[in-house]
Amino acid sequence: KARGVDTHFGTEVTAGSQVDVKGHPKLLKVKEVLSATELLLDSVASSSLSGSFKVQPKVDQSAMYKQVYQSLCSGQCLGIFPEGGSHDRTDLLPLKAGVAVIALEAHSLHHLNVPIVPVGLNYFRGHQFGGRVVMEFGAPIMIPEEIHASYETNRREATEELLNLVAAAMRSV
Repeated sequence: KARGVDTHFGTEVTAGSQVDVKGHPKLLKVKEVLSATELLLDSVASSSLSGSFKVQPKVDQSAMYKQVYQSLCSGQCLGIFPEGGSHDRTDLLPLKAGVAVIALEAHSLHHLNVPIVPVGLNYFRGHQFGGRVVMEFGAPIMIPEEIHASYETNRREATEELLNLVAAAMRSV
């Protein structure tokens, strides 16, 4: 549970939102709003928290996913930047779950086997508009059946397992 002082959780927060508490390393997902001053969290905070917070509202992405699955079912491909954005670092940032969720859900909902093709982008004068870029394509990742089966019973674990495969493949290009 999380308790606030002079807060208005009932109007500021909804179930599914995430709370970013200053000084806490991770976003905390809200399971339920109990009152104006109390939240039930999905995960346990590592210690007693105090300080300011920001609310990351839950975003309904169902229309986006519906369009993605329609496109995949009609044979189209989808480009995703699983690091979540552009950067000029030479190392790989932690991957966002979307690429794995899309591929696993496409199989679960539509019986599609979606290959994931890792692509490496290397920029020359990346801070300059119109600079050159080299794209390197890795071998397609065909998701092992064990991961698909695991997804039906433990989505988080299967998603993490697939993200590890994708990260390793991205490091190779």
